[in-house]
Amino acid sequence: MKRAIVVLTALFIAAAAAVFFNVNTWEHLQEQRAKKSQSDARMQAAEEERAKLLEEKADLESPRGREAQARREGYIKPGEEPLRTVD
Repeated sequence: MKRAIVVLTALFIAAAAAVFFNVNTWEHLQEQRAKKSQSDARMQAAEEERAKLLEEKADLESPRGREAQARREGYIKPGEEPLRTVD
């Protein structure tokens, strides 16, 4: 009987120690999960920005894109007359 009480007491102490030492580990795990969520959100935003920039680059490298950019910068085709506005 005494032996069973000693064994149960030892198991209880071991369980209490495990819980006590794992509390900090649990908090650390929660912090790591929060950081991962933030990193995932930043990664998603960066991937979306990259896709947008690649699309803009492809547009600017196309003949239509180059022509549109040149017109924004004031260039005209040979033989064209620019429109002038009167204020």
